[in-house]
Amino acid sequence: MNSDSSGLTLFTERDSWKDSKKRAKWAKTVFAPLIKQTKDAFGIELPFRFVPRPYQVDIVHAMLTKQFVAFCLHRRAGKDYMSISMLVFKAMEKVGNYCYLFPTAKQGREVIWQGIDNDGMKFLDHIPAELIATNSKNNLPMVNNVDMRITLVNGSTIQLVGSDNYDRTLVGTNMAGIIFSEYSLSDPRAWEYSMPIVIANGGWAWFNGTPRGKNHFYKLLKAALDPETTTKRWFACIKGNDDTKVLSADDINEMRVSMSEQRIDQEVNCAFEGCIEGKIYMEQIKDAMEQGRFGDFGFDRTCPVYVSFDLGAGDRTAMVFFQQRGDRPWVIDFYSAKGMGVKHYKMVADDYAAKYGYKYETIFIPHDARKRSIDNYDDEGFALRTEDTFRREFIGCNIMLVPRCNDINEDIEAVRGKFHRWYFYEGSQKDKAQKERLDFFYNAMNEYTYPETDDQKTIAIKPLHNWCSDPMDAFRYGVKAQSFGWCGAKARTWLSDLDVDHSVSSEESEDEYAQLI
Repeated sequence: MNSDSSGLTLFTERDSWKDSKKRAKWAKTVFAPLIKQTKDAFGIELPFRFVPRPYQVDIVHAMLTKQFVAFCLHRRAGKDYMSISMLVFKAMEKVGNYCYLFPTAKQGREVIWQGIDNDGMKFLDHIPAELIATNSKNNLPMVNNVDMRITLVNGSTIQLVGSDNYDRTLVGTNMAGIIFSEYSLSDPRAWEYSMPIVIANGGWAWFNGTPRGKNHFYKLLKAALDPETTTKRWFACIKGNDDTKVLSADDINEMRVSMSEQRIDQEVNCAFEGCIEGKIYMEQIKDAMEQGRFGDFGFDRTCPVYVSFDLGAGDRTAMVFFQQRGDRPWVIDFYSAKGMGVKHYKMVADDYAAKYGYKYETIFIPHDARKRSIDNYDDEGFALRTEDTFRREFIGCNIMLVPRCNDINEDIEAVRGKFHRWYFYEGSQKDKAQKERLDFFYNAMNEYTYPETDDQKTIAIKPLHNWCSDPMDAFRYGVKAQSFGWCGAKARTWLSDLDVDHSVSSEESEDEYAQLI
């Protein structure tokens, strides 16, 4: 055994942990102060029914001594069991609001709120009933099934939320601690949003998951493990089955019935290399990287800028900014927001024009702008189509409606076929905000995925609808518009010949352009 500066004792030899009594003794020593408090007050010990497994000890130790903890563990290694047990401990240790965040709220409900652990115990039963507060009016437990929120007797709250609605569910939460479960599948903006709040409160954050390629989870782990970039506030580890010995050879062989070897390597060995199943633009991105089409290219102030939109009602609205230099299109910027009207996006476009010198020529919006409404009333209170609102706001720009998508997979194949023409500006180190916007966009492009079907052998026929969808839909509309010839000098001549008021519907424009060429 050894001790760190906190005075907590930590076993370093796995053999020492074969005896469960030794582990239980260690746990009682480490958790002693709170064990006594809760036992005296409620007759129970915390963490409730949880004794760390040998490979979990250093993680639990970090949860008690570090501000930020990131751990990549293989399937069935008890990530959520450990996390919920330690969350209750921390929530009773310090009064505050605590969030348990999943990629989607639906997943949180299925895994934790209604889920059962490997021992057949409901996950919520890891929160002792004695620690749940009761309503003074009706004497019922303060458990909100709609918001998935539990209030504890000391005033702390624990709430399950989804990264798909982070900017709605986390507003006003004032978090003292947050857990990201399966962070590799979560919207990375949820942490960007939460981080200032957590830090301001002197709180903590834990990140768990399995590999899904070299995405934001991989980058976070890499940074946390790098002694040159990390701080003493961080702990990180990656543990495959060779480290834990949880899964037997029979267990792994059973997984092979429904999984590829590549997926086994990912799920069992925590391999970040080669996790490619279902990645929609994987080959195209790889080729673009090898050909040097991602880089710090800047933008051309002499070329007009085009903006392709994906309009969000319940989802986010996304904007992809691009130019055409000669016959080559170049992505130069990105923006997204939720719950905002067209006026907001015009303000963003104006801000970028003032800051970067963008000169807008054509705005591309999806066909359903004729029906959908983001900001749908004129000055006299009459309803407007979103298309009309764009024309009112983006005065001096051509407004083009991209044709309806009858089969999204056909559109995706078309993007794949045109991808080799596109260049991608990665932003400048001097402009952190723009670089972050573009990093998010390219992360979404990399993570845009077909989900697995139930048999885990085949790929579903529609892309997974998550935080990647809106940026990629906006990009798809831009590629589609560019492939029609709606950008560049030829398009300007064509628009002039049409004798229109700088706004063209797709149904007329596509037909008339086809006749011209």
